Amino acid sequence: MDITFGFVDSLRITDEGRRIRTYNEIESIQKYRENFIGNPLYKVEQSEYFEWIKKESAGFSTDLEHYAIITENDLIDVLSTFPPTITNYV
Repeated sequence: MDITFGFVDSLRITDEGRRIRTYNEIESIQKYRENFIGNPLYKVEQSEYFEWIKKESAGFSTDLEHYAIITENDLIDVLSTFPPTITNYV
């Protein structure tokens, strides 16, 4: 699966071992991590990361969406104005 963003406003990559609280609080992520089958892309609601970039940009970045990509080793957070394009490979 390829996940492509037309433009990324902000990107955060964190080792999965440093995001234990996030993994434990969200049941669908726990289920996905059991065997990594399914969609590793999540749209994040009520995002602290979005609030942080909004403050850092003095309110300029208000039309962003927060997406989280789950891999076996990392949690990748993407803030983007445009939704991703997903291409599935079989």
